[in-house]
Amino acid sequence: MSSDAKASDKTFRERLVGTLAHDLLGVWMLAWCYAPIVAALWAFHHYRSVPTFLLAVLVVGFRMNGLFVLVHESWHFNMFRSRKWNEWIGSALGSYPIVMPYFQDRNTHWNHHRYVGTLRDPDAWAWDFGDTQKKVFYREMFRVVSGLAYAERILRIVLRRPAPPPPADRPPRPVLEGAMAKKEILRLAVVHGVIFLVFAKTLGWFWYFPLWLYPGLALFPAVTMLREFLEHRRGALIVYETGPIERFLLGCFNFHLHAYHHAHASAPWFTLPDMRERAHKKAPGIVYLPSYFGELLRYLRGTSTVPARATVDTAPMPAGDVPFAVRAKAAASARADAETSAAPTTTETNDD
Repeated sequence: MSSDAKASDKTFRERLVGTLAHDLLGVWMLAWCYAPIVAALWAFHHYRSVPTFLLAVLVVGFRMNGLFVLVHESWHFNMFRSRKWNEWIGSALGSYPIVMPYFQDRNTHWNHHRYVGTLRDPDAWAWDFGDTQKKVFYREMFRVVSGLAYAERILRIVLRRPAPPPPADRPPRPVLEGAMAKKEILRLAVVHGVIFLVFAKTLGWFWYFPLWLYPGLALFPAVTMLREFLEHRRGALIVYETGPIERFLLGCFNFHLHAYHHAHASAPWFTLPDMRERAHKKAPGIVYLPSYFGELLRYLRGTSTVPARATVDTAPMPAGDVPFAVRAKAAASARADAETSAAPTTTETNDD
């Protein structure tokens, strides 16, 4: 098959990959994360009240989840065509503002892809709650949403204390450690110094703490934990066929199609709606559910129907951690090899 024929088989979204539109869609992600935050903070600044304060806290916390998805795309080198821009924008404007180390968490996330749904999945602590562990689920959610969990992680780094072993029936949570973690904490502090100055010049320095630091340390991690719990219930790969409100809150930038992403981690977010058939070929056990919050209620009521996957160790899966430029060169090389091998090897006339 010629390269032109292969190109004609691509959908409109797939034709955008590797073009200027690819980069512009990355800029759109950034704008759609920050625009609601700026609007909510502006509303509170001009109309100080309890309702506008609560609205601002919720919008900041949930759009930080959008920033996480932005960071996630940059981890897979899918946000921009350039590896450098993926890392710079993903860390400075995505990860560090939401109080999250970039490179440390990228390594953890790649391992999540390699071992998703198994005992070696580093995100198992967030999704591996059995039907009899509802009290444990409530306790962990309280620790996260109160900020206690994050405070403990930072204190362990500062005091050089090892993380305590998890209970026998719970997977361990990844820990920050090593020189890279300390270097990232310094970068994170610099970014938050800038954010603090922006608050001091606009809303007032005091509001940095309840309107940015609290969502970053507590509300956003709770939203992330809830989303991870729902997207990998019982180790399954799940697609949520949900509406625009839940997509805005939890499944933004096509993250509700999370199972497709696991099947094709190198596919940018804007191509995921076209990945259904190919995803099922690579991951035939995909589960479809209508609602994030509906599944949460089913878990709490003990009526969830999500089938459990085997959580034994398996061979690692591809993590989608190859930079876009390298993937493009590899694809071009593969096409050239295929065309060379398919070309006639003699001078005989080909009547076909």
